[in-house]
Amino acid sequence: MWNQTRVLPLLSCLCLLASPALASEPLLRNLRNRGLEAAAKAEGKKTDEAKTEEESKPKDSGYSPQKAFLLDDVKCRHVDLFAPPADINKDASGRRLNQLSYAQQKSSWNRRTESEPALDPFTDDETGDDAVPESTTDDTPVPESKQPPRPHELSDIPLDPIISYGELENGLQYYIVPNDDPPGKLEFRLHIDAGANFETDPFDGGAHFLEHMMFQTTRTHPDGDLIPAFQRLGLGFGIHVNAYTTVDETVYFLGLPNTDNDTIAESMNWMRDVLDGALIEEEEIEAERGVVISELEARDSIGRRLTRELYAWVLPDNLLSDRFVLGTESTIATMERPLFEEYYGNYYVPRRATFIAAGDINVAEMEALIEEYFGSTADAGDRGDPVDYGPVPVGQGLQTNVFQDEELVGAQITINTMVPQGPLPDTEAQRIEDMKISIANTVVSNRLFDLGSPSNSTIFSGAAGFSHLYDFAQIASISVYPKEGLWKEAVSVMEQEVRRFLEHGFTQFEVDEAKASRLNAYQQRVLGKGSRSSAYFAGTLNAAVNGNFVFSSPEEDLRIAELALDEITPEVLHEVFSNIWNTSDINLYLAIAEIDGTQDEVAEELKMLWLDSQSVPVDPPVEEEPVVWAYTDFGEPGTVIEDSFVEDLEIRQMTLSNNVKVNLKQTDFEEGVIRFRARFGLGQLTQPKDATYLDSFTDYVFGNGGLQNHTVVEIDSALTGKTVGISFGISQDYFSLSGYANPFDLEFALQLLTAHFVDPGWDETALGWFRDGIPDVLDSIKYSLNGAYSYQLFPYLFGGDERWTAPTEEGLFGLEIPDAQTWLTPSLESGHIELSIVGDFNETETVNLLLETIGAIPERDASPPEITDEMRAIDIPVAPQAETFAYESKIPTAGAFIVWRIPSFVSQDIGLLRRFNLLAGVFRDRMRVKIREELGGSYSPGASSIMSDAFEYGFFMTNAIGVNDEVEVFTEITLAIAANISQADITQDEFERALFPFQSERADDLQSNSYWLGTVMDGSQANPQQLDWSRGRDEFYEDLTVEEINDLVEYLSPDIAYQFGIIAVNSTDADAE
Repeated sequence: MWNQTRVLPLLSCLCLLASPALASEPLLRNLRNRGLEAAAKAEGKKTDEAKTEEESKPKDSGYSPQKAFLLDDVKCRHVDLFAPPADINKDASGRRLNQLSYAQQKSSWNRRTESEPALDPFTDDETGDDAVPESTTDDTPVPESKQPPRPHELSDIPLDPIISYGELENGLQYYIVPNDDPPGKLEFRLHIDAGANFETDPFDGGAHFLEHMMFQTTRTHPDGDLIPAFQRLGLGFGIHVNAYTTVDETVYFLGLPNTDNDTIAESMNWMRDVLDGALIEEEEIEAERGVVISELEARDSIGRRLTRELYAWVLPDNLLSDRFVLGTESTIATMERPLFEEYYGNYYVPRRATFIAAGDINVAEMEALIEEYFGSTADAGDRGDPVDYGPVPVGQGLQTNVFQDEELVGAQITINTMVPQGPLPDTEAQRIEDMKISIANTVVSNRLFDLGSPSNSTIFSGAAGFSHLYDFAQIASISVYPKEGLWKEAVSVMEQEVRRFLEHGFTQFEVDEAKASRLNAYQQRVLGKGSRSSAYFAGTLNAAVNGNFVFSSPEEDLRIAELALDEITPEVLHEVFSNIWNTSDINLYLAIAEIDGTQDEVAEELKMLWLDSQSVPVDPPVEEEPVVWAYTDFGEPGTVIEDSFVEDLEIRQMTLSNNVKVNLKQTDFEEGVIRFRARFGLGQLTQPKDATYLDSFTDYVFGNGGLQNHTVVEIDSALTGKTVGISFGISQDYFSLSGYANPFDLEFALQLLTAHFVDPGWDETALGWFRDGIPDVLDSIKYSLNGAYSYQLFPYLFGGDERWTAPTEEGLFGLEIPDAQTWLTPSLESGHIELSIVGDFNETETVNLLLETIGAIPERDASPPEITDEMRAIDIPVAPQAETFAYESKIPTAGAFIVWRIPSFVSQDIGLLRRFNLLAGVFRDRMRVKIREELGGSYSPGASSIMSDAFEYGFFMTNAIGVNDEVEVFTEITLAIAANISQADITQDEFERALFPFQSERADDLQSNSYWLGTVMDGSQANPQQLDWSRGRDEFYEDLTVEEINDLVEYLSPDIAYQFGIIAVNSTDADAE
């Protein structure tokens, strides 16, 4: 719904889009709650076993909340789906979000890293404590810095007062944030101000390769036992211990589960080792080559390949055209130790290093630790010369090009213009100017989005973006996403809409809407100030160091935002837009799967279409009127007929007079945040077994079908300036309407929720949008490993059940809205509802709102529907089995998957799920050692248990992703691991190294709204045993023994395994067959 999409991912900067439809989740529901690592982990659609113990917790990310006006001001990275949405009011595919804090959604792209995921707009939204730390910086004179000035030292914007900072004598700088969210934990970052930008040609990809070497032998771990040592302290590899490399930085990070002396010492030792204690042994370089090449192969895609071509065209003599972070297979295979030593010695030096600590620690104590561990690092002298990225082409006029590959899913037309530009200090005046550009781009994106709303439109959507590219250029871009076969018409639509802005400007309604959404974003930040996590502080400070912006307080951000918004009028935006786009220097390019003619011929045709369109007159835009919300009165308010309170869990459980069940829990875990979920019906269990893709179709047309009194576009408008989100979900055994709001907008959120039960729109326009996307859906299945997994392997395990099989073109076009209505309407109209609400709300006010909304609708079924044995039955093939599946691609990405059948029914034995989760951890670690480290194979092999309350069986699954010719050896190694484990040979040490990081990751669940909502409260009146899951969970893990894990190994015998390989076949080979 408001996090759903009907269009394509957006493009900004210089980025090509590889797989638009793959990100169009309502079309694919990507891919129907089934993934390579664990089929239970798709967003919003977890199966019960995943929800029960693995409820995903929002991850903190480094990004710039302070520059949320600069929502397009990103330093682009060479990645595939590399384009930030140019509008914070829309998601990654163009659908306006109208949920949570829009600025947070967008600004997660503002210096977002590969390894640190995008933040949850609420949980990661700042703060711990308003008090100034005891050691915060004062006016005492300090020695001259050996590094460039910090951003706030060049700005009139103050640093957030919670942050302390300093510099050691050797030049290493540091930041410290005392913060007790979560309590008893610490986050460390070590930022190295160098990435791929300082590589030489023979060392292309070497900065990232060197990052890998930091996890091998070091001064304090000469035996290479770093990962096991961390595991024994509760730090899991990849979860709490990780690193990433980009064009201009390399960052190492640790999430300490406690502040024990041993944990801090081990962590600080490794951070120091990274700076000057890596041994970089010859034999370890050789061993790691295969792992790095495996990562290069795993991240390969058509989009990445075409992006390289795009850079070479747009910036032909620029460093960015030559320095892609992962390098090439030839350079990775040939670079020798002296090149590593040279780079390491030149750039891993104190004057290029910044250490960041955020968490439950005293500032003075942390400063002493930093001095103790880093103070003896030798000052290597000058930082060296800054990077010269090279020239930015100017004065070339209109340039056109075409990037074509049959495996591209969807088409994209982009214009961009660029000019040279040096570094810009982060000042109040600069933020105000950047806010103007960003608001202008928001309006442009909204208008292009609305152009795609009519079912007869030629485009799905569009977006505008603006970027400061590594402090050497500024780039503005506008993209549209044509429907199949209509790219030529879309060129005219794009040109004329850009010219409409240039000639006629912006409407008052458009500007007011964008300003209201942006202001709400900053207000939400202040409201949620008390919920900044330590990982958020560490990640954002790292982004500030690398991006040269001031980490200012939420109040300061709001103050500047209000100043900027006060200056913004339609006339101001018209001037800003004209200053950027009233130019003849434009790069115009098309990315598409199929063309008629050569690329040069089509590029010339593209130019002529653009020029010819300029002769068509354009009319002024039509001024819109605000939407008057229709759903404020649902009839006579209901009453509470049953009311109880679970004392130890502080959960209130009620039954309303219309039989709706309600669970309430007040918390202060997230200031200003309320989360809710309404659970009803039986989900996929009731989907007819011959109704292929009906679940995804229903998800799409219901979610995009609006309400009887409002189209989905009108609902978007009504949500302007509100912090409200709602989404529809189809799980294995229930439907859901889930969402969030702040306390001021809860009434509207409950009205929106209730309206979808009593007055769904089922707008036929949604059917048209769905059908427009069918070609992209089919291509994404045809050309991806995920498609083969989801629509070949997974259905095989379900005995060919047509609910899971791949859809055909005829079948998709044959789906009609009445098909979805027939399935969903009975549950919507009268089905049992259990609504759970958790967060920062006033209980009395919330109950009254409930009685006026969901409590006022007609009577519902008093109990949930029964799940029959027939519904649960799976016609699984008898093991053992071995099958190979194929998909079409010239990129030979392949996977080895081993599956075992295990028990299900989580609610009957939650302990069994927990034990299988630990068994998966042990299996995964053995795969890491055998496949990644010893073989130099798959970059990230995995194992997971998949259980639920829905079907009669669950699955234990392993996967190792590589290339075609590695599938056999990966299968052999995985089966050998299973053979050993099935002999109950798991050791106490292995058990503890799997258990301790798992406990660390789960330790904060009881302080998480998401945990309480998704694991404990949701469905707890229908399944009261769920309330016990939180009570004895910690004690369960404390009492768990290795013998209990070894008792499960009988399920993993190679003799009862399902062996699957998925390989890529070139499309020409496939056609020949």
